[in-house]
Amino acid sequence: LGEHGPGPGDLVVLDEFHERSIDADLLFGILRERRARVLVSSATLDAGSVGEALDAEVFTVESRIHPVEVDHRRAPSADPVWDLAAEAVRETLLDSSDDGDLLVFMPGRFEIDRTIAACRRVAAGCEVLPLHGGLPAAAQDAAVSGSGRRKIVVATNIAETSITIPRVTTVIDSGIARIARFDRERDLDRLVTEPVSRASAVQRAGRAGRVRPGRCRRLYTESEFRRRDPHDAPAIRREDLAGPFLRLRVAGFQPDAFPWLDPPEPLAATHADAVLDSIEAVRDGVTTEDGRRIASLPVPP
Repeated sequence: LGEHGPGPGDLVVLDEFHERSIDADLLFGILRERRARVLVSSATLDAGSVGEALDAEVFTVESRIHPVEVDHRRAPSADPVWDLAAEAVRETLLDSSDDGDLLVFMPGRFEIDRTIAACRRVAAGCEVLPLHGGLPAAAQDAAVSGSGRRKIVVATNIAETSITIPRVTTVIDSGIARIARFDRERDLDRLVTEPVSRASAVQRAGRAGRVRPGRCRRLYTESEFRRRDPHDAPAIRREDLAGPFLRLRVAGFQPDAFPWLDPPEPLAATHADAVLDSIEAVRDGVTTEDGRRIASLPVPP
């Protein structure tokens, strides 16, 4: 945007805004403060509430998408989720009308490893590959490649929006993910395995209809799906705020006067301020030299 703010013709597009990361909210607030023209977009955005909060125009772009047939389990199961996934893979491979790749959503590496082992017992002739943020680039490239043998890709929610796997026609959704939540007693963010929201489940199902009609097999019942939250909670309401508050102060913003889309919870804001005072990153509301150095490091304060 340059030193003096946006020009009259500038437009900033924030895509996949439904993820509502803290960085996205901070960037959005700064753009609002600088009176930039902003377009926020997403396939599953809660557009009504966001548009109302911002007094913004809401519009829908109809795109040509392929239909996705969604199946749910008829009854809950106590079996391990990787065994349920392997059974769904086996049933899918028996369908001779579908020769596309399969994408299986699991919450983390532990479940991915066990799902891969279970799938390899029922998927002779298929390549079974992991996909998560901890893999080297070459392994991620192998998972998303559109060539080679038929693939079964077992992924975290990195595959919801960040990466497209071109030949996928069947999604198998465990319905769970690792969600970051701040543990105030331990002063640490921790990852908790939780059910995904309905919007996230819709986003996952949509990965099956990118190139032709597809299918999503959910490893949970339809009544479970309907009981879930409609959208994911924004990260500002569930993660540690000490780091974001410090970065705001270094950039010249006061957190209590910042134009948040969703204001932080008062207890979380008070805790963040107390942490920054206790390590002398902020003194009397002013960022110290140590605070500026801490803000430049990619670790929590």
